[in-house]
Amino acid sequence: MGCKSSISGNSIKITGNNKLKSIDADMSSMPDSAQTLAVVALFAGGTTRIRNIGNLKFKESDRINDTADELRKFGADVKVTNDGIEITPGKLKTATINPHNDHRMAMSFAIAGLRINGIKIENPGCVNKSFPQFFDKLDEIGVQIKSQKNIVLIGYRGAGKTSTAGELSKLTGMNVISTDEEISKRVGMQIGDFISKNGWDKFRKAESEVIESLKGADGVIIDCGGGAVENDNNIKLIKQNGKVFWLRAHVSVLADRIKDTKNRP
Repeated sequence: MGCKSSISGNSIKITGNNKLKSIDADMSSMPDSAQTLAVVALFAGGTTRIRNIGNLKFKESDRINDTADELRKFGADVKVTNDGIEITPGKLKTATINPHNDHRMAMSFAIAGLRINGIKIENPGCVNKSFPQFFDKLDEIGVQIKSQKNIVLIGYRGAGKTSTAGELSKLTGMNVISTDEEISKRVGMQIGDFISKNGWDKFRKAESEVIESLKGADGVIIDCGGGAVENDNNIKLIKQNGKVFWLRAHVSVLADRIKDTKNRP
């Protein structure tokens, strides 16, 4: 691609240039680096072809088709073949990247941020699988990393999540997202009416869909319904989505607070 490289002991030194060349690469012997090469191809002249990586479709994500979708967000012309991918750069633009909960996807696309300002990586915590310090290391070499953690509130109904979220919003200026309110918007009725009509199972399904949709939220306060943590996948997403605070109160206090509630079963 036009870089200079040298190997010394246990390290490799690479010196790049501003005019990278496209290449045709058989990556069958190092498929885990294919996504990184695909991102670097955004900055090379001509079409880069990456071959013999068909097995990547069955990793943590579909590392061929998902990578192609994310590359297109930058303005690249991307073609998927039976066992590979072809990337032709276009007029580059910033993008919000969905890593599909794949650590290698998140790390590879973060590299594009060295040349394109304002790139946002959703669910950055997925890098914890293999390299928890990845973004810290980027910061150490001078990359400006802006991380906005969400505040996630959980607890029984009546624990004070909604009122606490409101006070935190006043203090921080962060917007509040209530999962119950989001469900009501989706189904077009109050929570109690929806449960009475459709049952708890459908309500929990709708709740899980809302929590799934919030995994890309950034810098907000999320007020979760009391039963959100009954679902293991919800718990996983909630932990990924920010700092979690469990609000508690004695059962007698909870009972007193919700005894006059009319909009929930």
